[in-house]
Amino acid sequence: MLSLKIEYDVPEDRGLHIQLPVEIQPGKHEIVVVVDNVLWGNEASSDRDSTNVTNALSRQKEADNRDANSPKINPADIVMASGFIGCGEADPLLSENYKAKLTEHLREKHGDR
Repeated sequence: MLSLKIEYDVPEDRGLHIQLPVEIQPGKHEIVVVVDNVLWGNEASSDRDSTNVTNALSRQKEADNRDANSPKINPADIVMASGFIGCGEADPLLSENYKAKLTEHLREKHGDR
């Protein structure tokens, strides 16, 4: 497997031509192309926090509303690309009393076993 990192100015026609190194023999190969900034505009990867996830989702929704022929990006793909793990609301002291809270919840749900 060979990994290439190439800086490429994408033309208006979105065409892509890559001259492969001589080490790649002619014939069928699986080639994967990963393009940065597709979901994020020009935001740096370090800026991909929850606010920017929301902004990326909003921009995609606006693009969908503006142009029915625009490429559709699944909102789940935006969240997955962000590295976002998840969030929730809980007792601020949960890290200190999680065992008691879990025991209480399980007792309420299943009774004493």
